[in-house]
Amino acid sequence: MVIYAGNKTEEIIQEAEKRRNASPSFMDVWLIFDRDYVTNFDRLIQEAEKDGMHAGWSNPCFEIWLSAYLGEMQSISIPQKCTERFAKLLKNKCHINEYHKADSKLREKLLRYGSEEAAIQMADRKYKSALRKYENPSDMIGCTTVYQLVRELLEKQGN
Repeated sequence: MVIYAGNKTEEIIQEAEKRRNASPSFMDVWLIFDRDYVTNFDRLIQEAEKDGMHAGWSNPCFEIWLSAYLGEMQSISIPQKCTERFAKLLKNKCHINEYHKADSKLREKLLRYGSEEAAIQMADRKYKSALRKYENPSDMIGCTTVYQLVRELLEKQGN
């Protein structure tokens, strides 16, 4: 696994393409990003998928996926509000007073108080419902496809 953070999304796609073409260990590429304030969100998803990569996106922010572990995926369009809502949910349901994006034990904490399988099911239902209404991921507020990667990883682990 290679993580690139802090770069422009277009640069990440180009770097992932270079890595994939240079090494067979990078044949199954997942790009994980959120809408936040990305103006070309839909185009980036299309470009990644056209290049044979998977786009695991969240709209508006990654915390919409994390919220699903705790049984909630609200349609909040402002990334900051989405993150704040998750922090509040984490406090109320998990008794964790501070949310840190870089918390390496966050998944473990979410599994203690929530359900990964229920999160996958909830995210899948919400995404499929949004697909019936909207053409573009940028219009699918409160949705994510990160669950597809998580489901694939769990299947590969045999869980």
